[in-house]
Amino acid sequence: MIPVSRFHAMVWQETELQEVRFGDEVGEVEMQIGRLVAGLTENRSTLQMGIGSIPDAVLRCLGDHKDLGVHTEMFSDGLIDLIEKGVVTNRYKKIHPNKTVSGFCAGYPAFVRFCRRQSRIRFPRHRLCQRGFRHQTQRPRGGHQQCY
Repeated sequence: MIPVSRFHAMVWQETELQEVRFGDEVGEVEMQIGRLVAGLTENRSTLQMGIGSIPDAVLRCLGDHKDLGVHTEMFSDGLIDLIEKGVVTNRYKKIHPNKTVSGFCAGYPAFVRFCRRQSRIRFPRHRLCQRGFRHQTQRPRGGHQQCY
């Protein structure tokens, strides 16, 4: 939590957060891409996901993998099944082992609640959130393949 005293200006807003469901946009073309990417992804790989239907299609196709890690700028609700099934363990990550690391998440209210309840999901602050930390591929890779 950032103390209010650290802000120079603030605007109060009471509207609901925007909901997104990228999985709703996944069609057969996206699933074909997802299957191809999943076929190239090794067990113990660290995933970095983008925004949209193709990353969600890839996540849908990773269900038979083992011990995947996540170190990404953003993730959506497509990750829930992989976390709950034990596919994403983050066990072999060298930085923040056993933690899913992300700058933010986007989804619907139940997904946001899921993220808040998970002690293994980390949204780092300050130094760790700097762009260079998340996007330098040699850092989270830890010797294993990093999948985009």
